[in-house]
Amino acid sequence: MLVEYETAYWHATDSVVALKRAQLTVQRYIARKTEAGWVVAFGNFHEIKDAFMVAYEATQGSDVQQFTVKTYDPPRKDTAFFCIAATAIEISLQNSHLQKRAYNT
Repeated sequence: MLVEYETAYWHATDSVVALKRAQLTVQRYIARKTEAGWVVAFGNFHEIKDAFMVAYEATQGSDVQQFTVKTYDPPRKDTAFFCIAATAIEISLQNSHLQKRAYNT
């Protein structure tokens, strides 16, 4: 599952970067496997951390290398799966004793 997650976010990221936006101001990506394939949300926490603000959402096409990207301007507020996952990532990073370097979360 971890390899599938890595592969999905990798190709989803390539699809988002291909949009050539002037500035990708997302701090976190979160992938979710659905019955239809992978969905990867790119965004940031709302300022009071009550929601995950999705700026880009990449949805898997016919295979794991093909993603269609939807842009939300303004970002779409998610208070369900992506918000809960982002909160879990933040808590795990705060409570870990990892070396101080960038981690692929």
